[in-house]
Amino acid sequence: MVCLLVGVPAISYAHDYGCATVGASMESSLFDAIKNDLNIDVATIIKDKTKVEILDISPVSKVYAESL
Repeated sequence: MVCLLVGVPAISYAHDYGCATVGASMESSLFDAIKNDLNIDVATIIKDKTKVEILDISPVSKVYAESL
């Protein structure tokens, strides 16, 4: 019983697969949104000085993930 209670959080933990690394999909989407939604020329952004910070790594449903 104790092993089960200890093991469940370990196997259900949301892994960070590096989606916040430089040049990753999340960064590309961020710059696209800045360009399209805020009408900011992305050429004016110093990309190596920007920082993407992970706020949460909770698992999401497949439907929600595909919508992103």
